[in-house]
Amino acid sequence: MFFQPYQISETETNLFRKIIDLIEKNNIATVIWEPQVHPYYQKIRFQITKESIFNRYTRNFINPNSKNIRHISLNLENSECRYFTDSSHVSPLCVPEIVDKLLQTAKEIPNFQ
Repeated sequence: MFFQPYQISETETNLFRKIIDLIEKNNIATVIWEPQVHPYYQKIRFQITKESIFNRYTRNFINPNSKNIRHISLNLENSECRYFTDSSHVSPLCVPEIVDKLLQTAKEIPNFQ
């Protein structure tokens, strides 16, 4: 659970930025994805953070014209799987659909092999 005052660690933000820089510098085909969480938890999380942290990070750190990186939020892509083991973990029954979505996203990357 997130608590007030909520803030993201500067260390984590800097690490994410460095990872993105390394991916781009070395032309590494990468899919960055946000796992699906239960809608109830999404609602609570949004009340505290006021926006999608995943969207903020992808918007601020990933060039929309990147030839190496694609990103997908399973919370925004309307995953068909509605089985959860708890508020922040989808059921293993969802794995085939998740893998399919990630592979389809990866195929959009020009240098994906």
